[in-house]
Amino acid sequence: MTALLPLIRTMIEGLDGDGLLQQQMGGTLYTFAYEAPDDQAFPFITVEPISMLDWSAGNFDGDDIQMRVHATFKRGGPADNTGYTDVAKACERIRSVLAGRDGFNLAESPMEGASLTLDFTTGPIRVEPSTDRRLVMFRYQGTEIIPGLLDAAEGGGGASSNSITGVVTFRALIGPAN
Repeated sequence: MTALLPLIRTMIEGLDGDGLLQQQMGGTLYTFAYEAPDDQAFPFITVEPISMLDWSAGNFDGDDIQMRVHATFKRGGPADNTGYTDVAKACERIRSVLAGRDGFNLAESPMEGASLTLDFTTGPIRVEPSTDRRLVMFRYQGTEIIPGLLDAAEGGGGASSNSITGVVTFRALIGPAN
């Protein structure tokens, strides 16, 4: 499971490098791994894993990783659909930028050639050298638009949502680069 950090970095670099997505996100693109800071202004993008499975065979190490990309915008008033169009356009662009990257080499791990992994069988976090990895398959799985997904609970269940989030899901099969 050493491919997670390089996969996240590769996805963020792909999103950050897209000028059209940057325009759709208000001119400045804020992209974060896992979650945005509490005081981050709208809009922003977060990239996070959903699940990780071993996809190894006898002669290679591989990973099967499902990822979510959240595009979060400010929402208008309770009777206002402000944000739905923005989120839908951003989600479609995220899909275009990331989908179909079969054969794409992953970026180097952010730890200068090493990646952190949690070994559930032996316990502690260990550092392993990053090997050349390739996205054998990177597929779009679906999109949902959810008002208030990342809102803090305010004043009980009747509070109106302040945000609207598009959640784009992908599945990556990762194997050796050669």
